[in-house]
Formats: sequence, C-alpha cells, structure tokens
Amino acid sequence: NSELSVEKNIAQEVREQSETLQRIPVKVRNKVHVIPTESILYIEAEGDYVFLHTPEGRFLKEATMKHLESHLPPERFIRIHRSAIVHVDAIKGLEQTTPDVWHVVLKNGLTVRASTEGRRVLKKVLGI
Repeated sequence: NSELSVEKNIAQEVREQSETLQRIPVKVRNKVHVIPTESILYIEAEGDYVFLHTPEGRFLKEATMKHLESHLPPERFIRIHRSAIVHVDAIKGLEQTTPDVWHVVLKNGLTVRASTEGRRVLKKVLGI
C-alpha cells in the first residue's frame, strides 16, 4: 500500500530530523573513522562539506552546517559564524582583533572568527 509507505517515509524523516548525533562517521581513504561528537573542537564549512577539527586532526565530511547545527547537542555546540560551529567546552575565551572583529580562542590555541550574532549568542551562553 503506497499510503502506508508514504507514512513510513515521513516517520523516518521526523526521526532523522530530531536525532541528536553522538558520533559522526567519516571516510578517510579506505577506512571509516567514527568521531565522537564530544571530541570535536570546532566545525568549519567548506562548500558542501565540513571539516571536523579534533585533537587527532581534521576530517572532511560531506554534510551541511545547517544539518550539523540541527543534529548536534545544542547545549554543547554553538554556531558562531555562518562557516563555524564550536564546542562550548573547547572555548578558552573571546578576543577582539579590530573594533568589528572578534575571535573565539580555543583551549588548544586556535582562533575561530565569530560573527556579530555569534558573539551575542556566545556571550549569553557563557554568561559574559
């Protein structure tokens, strides 16, 4: 019955949309690495792909920022720029580099640019 099939597909889509990612599989050459979301320091957009930055290195994944933003735990990950999502626990602080430009400083020393809206959200979440 095609009606039942459509209903089943819709139910599957709803499940996928509400699913919170705990790990992200990435293919590297002929191997698949499973990256726990807790080990992600930040995510950087690269066209239709993203780079997952972890202490072990960076991994390329075919995914959109919108998809990851909606499936990562919102209390752990903050979108600070259209091209960056950071893990809250990886943040060391904020640094103003020019009157209009702010960067998030990560505990490992890397810096990631924050948009005006991203900075506002960060300040609220961090209680600054």
